[in-house]
Amino acid sequence: MTRCDDPACRCSLPEWGAVDFGDDRLDTTQRKVRSAAFLELLRAGHPASNETIARNSGSPIRLVREVLAQFAERGSAQFDGKDRIVGIAGISIEPTRHTLDLPPGKRWTWCALDAVGIVGALGSGTITSTGPGGDFAIGYHKGCFDPADLVIFIADGYGITSSIGGWCPLVDFFPSIQAAEDWGRERGVEGRGVPVRHVASIAAERWRTIIEG
Repeated sequence: MTRCDDPACRCSLPEWGAVDFGDDRLDTTQRKVRSAAFLELLRAGHPASNETIARNSGSPIRLVREVLAQFAERGSAQFDGKDRIVGIAGISIEPTRHTLDLPPGKRWTWCALDAVGIVGALGSGTITSTGPGGDFAIGYHKGCFDPADLVIFIADGYGITSSIGGWCPLVDFFPSIQAAEDWGRERGVEGRGVPVRHVASIAAERWRTIIEG
């Protein structure tokens, strides 16, 4: 990711680490399969078959099926009716509330953090998002997101509940920390508002690792 060249932008806060993505607990085959599936959705924009993922990851199809089933069980992969992957590791080819305009075309994400991480990792793209915090058109330039004061409400409990069905629906953009945390308190959701500029570099690095395999 291109780093912000404006000191006022303050793109990163290296000590921020509210989400343990659990990537260090994946084995080599799981990483390869996840990356191959992610890249197929990103580049081609159509459902990814087990055969395609096996070929692109260099993994036996039996292992591909096992790994994808494991990801789906924990809520980080989604199949269509033909047993093909339509969403994994945050990216989706099925419309959600968070739309990405990327060089390959329109893609979607399950939550605001996914959107920031994917755009940041690619170094290009824009985000259109609608949620409890409002409607947002979010640009990206020289490593920074605009509006510069945008906040993400990051719920506690990542990895405890299903990413797609439990955690991701709670992770949205808000205009301020106050607005994000008021929303969380009103709904009894544990978490905190984190400025996008504080989490952008960490999220981008996470998704860059997925893209690079």
